[in-house]
Amino acid sequence: MISKLLVISMGACMLAQEARPESFALAGGETSLPMLDIGGRPVAEVRINGKGPYRFIVDTGVHVTAVDSGLASELALPEVRGAKVPEGEAPSVVVRAREIRLGTAALRDIAVITAPLAEMFSGGEAPRGVLGAASFPGYLVVLDYPGKRIVIRKGALGAADGRTTFEYAANKLLPMVPVRVAGVETQVDLDSGAPMGLTLPMKFLKQVVLASEAKEVGRARTPAGEFSISSAKVDGVIELGQYRLDLAEVSFSDVAPGPAAPNGNIGYQVLRGFRVTFDSENRRIRLER
Repeated sequence: MISKLLVISMGACMLAQEARPESFALAGGETSLPMLDIGGRPVAEVRINGKGPYRFIVDTGVHVTAVDSGLASELALPEVRGAKVPEGEAPSVVVRAREIRLGTAALRDIAVITAPLAEMFSGGEAPRGVLGAASFPGYLVVLDYPGKRIVIRKGALGAADGRTTFEYAANKLLPMVPVRVAGVETQVDLDSGAPMGLTLPMKFLKQVVLASEAKEVGRARTPAGEFSISSAKVDGVIELGQYRLDLAEVSFSDVAPGPAAPNGNIGYQVLRGFRVTFDSENRRIRLER
C-alpha cells in the first residue's frame, strides 16, 4: 500500500516554517549511521533530550519531523502554543524538543508535530518518529540503500544534469525526479517513506499503453479521503534519468501528501538499488546505482 506516512506529511508540509531547528551542529563535518529498516523505509536511531535511542524513519516525503504521540507524552515535550495544525488532519499538536541527536549530528530547539504512529503500523514495527530529510539545510543527507548506511555531511551537490542529478522547482515541497513510462514523461515525488515502487496518478491509466488490465489492489485512507490503488504492467520501458527500471508492474493512485493535485511517487522498491543524496538547500537530488 501507499505509505501510511502520507497522513503525516499533509499536516507536516504546512508546518515547515515553524519546525526548523534553531541550530544544527555536526562534529567532524560528517556522521555515518547504520540504516535500519521498517517495511523498506530507512531508519536511524536517534536520541531526544538525551534519552533513547528511538527508531525514526528518515523520510524525503515529509518536510518536518514528527514524533509518536505516546513518546511525546513519555518525554513530557512542551507544547508550542499558537502553532497551527490544519483542520481535518490527524489529531496532533506541535511540541518542542531541546535536542534530537543522530550520531554526532544534533538538531537543537526544534518544533515537531505529534502523530499516532503506533496506530499506523502493525506487527510491532511502529517507529517512534519520522525525521524529515529536509531538516539539514546546507548539509547532504545520503541514503545508501545497498551499503545500509545513512550519512549526513557538510556539502552541496553539483549542477543538475538530467541523468543522475536532478533539480526541483522552488514551489515544490517535496523532491521530484523525471520518469519516462512507455514513452510518456512526467515528474514524481521521490519518497523514501513509501514502500512501493513507482506510483502514477490515475490519469496515466489512459495515457500509458498497458500490457495487462489494471486491477485494484488496495485502498489508501488519509484525512483527505479514501483513494483506490490499482496496478498494471506497462507495455514499454520505464526510465528514471539515465537508469532503466526493472519493474514488473506500476501502481496508479490519486493519493497525495496535501491538497494539491497528486504527483505520484517513487519508493523503496526502486530506491533499494541506489545511493540517494539529498541537498535540500539547493533543491537537488542525486541517484547512483
